[in-house]
Amino acid sequence: MKTKYSKVVILLSLILSVCLSSCNGTGPLSNGTSQNNQSSDAVGLKEWEYTASITEPIKAIAGLETVVMTTPQEDFSVSIPILAFDTSTELILTNPETVPEIDSRKFEPIGAPLDIAGANTRLNRPALLTFRVDPQSYAEELRDQSIWITYYDGQTWEYFPPDSVNRETGEITFETYHFSLFGTGKISEEERLAQYAHKQAVREFAEKNKSQLIEKMAATASEEIAKQLGMDPNSVTYIVLEGMSDTSDYLNMADQLHKGDYKEFSKTLSKVVTEKMAKAGTNSMLKELVTLEPNNNPFIFTAVFILFN
Repeated sequence: MKTKYSKVVILLSLILSVCLSSCNGTGPLSNGTSQNNQSSDAVGLKEWEYTASITEPIKAIAGLETVVMTTPQEDFSVSIPILAFDTSTELILTNPETVPEIDSRKFEPIGAPLDIAGANTRLNRPALLTFRVDPQSYAEELRDQSIWITYYDGQTWEYFPPDSVNRETGEITFETYHFSLFGTGKISEEERLAQYAHKQAVREFAEKNKSQLIEKMAATASEEIAKQLGMDPNSVTYIVLEGMSDTSDYLNMADQLHKGDYKEFSKTLSKVVTEKMAKAGTNSMLKELVTLEPNNNPFIFTAVFILFN
């Protein structure tokens, strides 16, 4: 079992190497353009001032049943569905003592940031996060949908619109497969326009490079791994590519390439291919492969990083 699994991991790494090298020149922007320019961002950085509403950490055990964690003032809650984790996992919700500075030109925070700790892996099913603001005090912002979500990715704050906004209750909700530092606030008009322009650029980039890069790597990886596992390569490849067409993972990969984030791209590609292949059959070894974290596949990251630089 281990020998066969190792072959599949190495095979996927080699496939990525071949595809990336053969697609030289059709990858991300040559200058590694990112939607967050760190050098210019330093000008508008300021401290996130807030009063913590959580005086004692809120803890819950997730995994075997649905759990909901709510702040004392009920201005935030997170609902973690059953089987979000493979095993019982303790989650800890806090207001951190300090957080990295925020760019005041882009975002004006509302309330305190939230830190959800304890989950070291990607969730199997998305958690629902809900922020609540005063619907009267923020009536204009709720109407204009200018209240967005922010999360800290380890290097910078990222901003994105919520999945839904309820103007009557002041609830702003979104789903996530990852836990981190989160917060909510008012997005500036300039940043909103920049985000929309970036999203349009990503879509155009995805359309331009779809057949040359992302789908080519996914197809090649699916075919070769299917052969190793004794599965029908044609049917497996069809299912993988069809599954990619209706998932946000495709645009995520295009976005990662567009920003030059090769590490996250390789992790997402590995996850997408193995998850979609698992749905193509009942191969027990493949299902075991899907449960492994993409972070534990250094071969893929190395191949992508070396060939893109």
